[in-house]
Amino acid sequence: MRDDLRPYWVKKAYLRWRDWYVDYFLRPECASLGRFCTFMKPRYVIISGPNIHIGDCFTAVAEPMHRVEISVWGREAGAGTIRIGRAVLMSPGSRINASDEIVIGDGVMMANGTYITDSDWHTIYDRTQRAREVTPVHIGDNVWLGDHATVLKGVTIGANSVVAARSVVTRDVPENVIVAGNPARVVRE
Repeated sequence: MRDDLRPYWVKKAYLRWRDWYVDYFLRPECASLGRFCTFMKPRYVIISGPNIHIGDCFTAVAEPMHRVEISVWGREAGAGTIRIGRAVLMSPGSRINASDEIVIGDGVMMANGTYITDSDWHTIYDRTQRAREVTPVHIGDNVWLGDHATVLKGVTIGANSVVAARSVVTRDVPENVIVAGNPARVVRE
């Protein structure tokens, strides 16, 4: 890791600016934003839509070419919800897009490029219509989503499970297992 050679006053000024940016631009986009949240390079974090609840000690690490995105685009105005628990980490390039409901437990880690969605966003034959059924996503406590893992609609991932890199989760995952592949299957308990 590279040493921080900035003078102390420069670092303190940057941290004050970062806190101001979060309070001025990101906090108003959330229905609730917990205490002690850290947004690394907050200019590259995108939060949009209603009903976004983020718990305490949340960390988002964003980069210019790998933004962190949390968005709700409900079926009608004011619809759709994202609930993120305490001590959750979102790495660069992570995206959460909700149409109806996505719930993420405490202590979840999302590696680079992770994508979570609860909708296909349009039907096969009519790209202006969404499917009628509601397919929420629920991710349990202490889940680790590996590099570029994808979690699709209607999935529940049990607590303490690991989703391997590049896996595509299309069905429920039990607690305390490792899943891998496309579609993801249990490879180890």
